[in-house]
Amino acid sequence: MIKIISCEVFKPYIELLNMNLDITYLDIEGHNYPNRLAKQIQKQIDECQHYEKIILLYGLCGNALLHIKARNIPVYVIRVHDCLSVLLGSTERFYELFHERLSCGWSCYSLEGKDILFDDFDEEEQIYLQTILNPPKEVYISFSMEKERQYEIKYKEIIKGDLSFLKDIILLKSKELLEINSNDQIRFDERTILTKEKKNG
Repeated sequence: MIKIISCEVFKPYIELLNMNLDITYLDIEGHNYPNRLAKQIQKQIDECQHYEKIILLYGLCGNALLHIKARNIPVYVIRVHDCLSVLLGSTERFYELFHERLSCGWSCYSLEGKDILFDDFDEEEQIYLQTILNPPKEVYISFSMEKERQYEIKYKEIIKGDLSFLKDIILLKSKELLEINSNDQIRFDERTILTKEKKNG
């Protein structure tokens, strides 16, 4: 049996896939507090040790994944910074569309009305992070759902989403998955985003 622990951002798109999955969604607001998010994800992992494998539907997400431990069963993480690459269908497509505007603000159905908060930082850091991570949103990632139309009209640019990456992750077919076992430590890597190394002891 495979357990999926997912950010709530993916919920409407997983529903479009219409697959029979054992999945737990964690609130999108968890991204506002990476350390707390790491603890929430770890708690879910620890409670799912009777499964054969666990898939985490999260990107690097403020380095929250760097604190994750696999315990007794393999945990699969995605080599992406955030959910945008997954929603676009591939990391290659993300760079094709955004390589000249990496800080471009974007949204999707799951993110409408939700912003990143920076309560754990001082005022100067909050202003800096707000500028970098919450820029004005210009692009909407659409999956042609009827309920999206009310949001699409607010955006200058609409980009069609692609569910193929998400499906490959769920089926454990994606080349962007990294398998973490009990003696592995997740690290950030400039080239691959996430890598692993053996823990000491």
